[in-house]
Amino acid sequence: MPDYDLFSDEQLVKTARDGEDAAWEALIRRHGQRLLAFFSRMNGGDLVSAKERWLSLWSELARQRPTLASGPRFSTVAFAVALRLSQGAPALAGSPARFEPSSLEGRSARLHSALAALPILERSALCLAYFDNLSWDETGRVLGCRSEEAKAHSAAAYQRLDAALGPDFLKAGL
Repeated sequence: MPDYDLFSDEQLVKTARDGEDAAWEALIRRHGQRLLAFFSRMNGGDLVSAKERWLSLWSELARQRPTLASGPRFSTVAFAVALRLSQGAPALAGSPARFEPSSLEGRSARLHSALAALPILERSALCLAYFDNLSWDETGRVLGCRSEEAKAHSAAAYQRLDAALGPDFLKAGL
């Protein structure tokens, strides 16, 4: 059996499309954690909801598997579906859990709460570009806009986060 971890996404998609389950599993291993984290960030850190959406994502991609195009990057297709599924339910913007403010848990809770309060397009652009390391072109494709617009949405989100969290919070990095 080939070592699918050495395959490109395009090769994995083609092989998976041809019915090779091990190639499909390699795609899930390669992109699964990033997509789960995306769902978590998009809905205020609720891991239960994130896992439900993650399962829905892979179910939908599995239904599309026989017809997945090898043209666009698989991550673009996967994040576009993830974004659509994220828009189906509101972000859970409750008050952050009580943690020591400077602790990792406290910073994470504050960040999730502030992210959840952002408009969906700005939150999506920021998450895709900064947390998920998509290029501006790919972020734009996922959002259905030009890369310049994706940058503008992300910049607006960053400014809102700066205002909500305070400049010292973001100096430590996202």
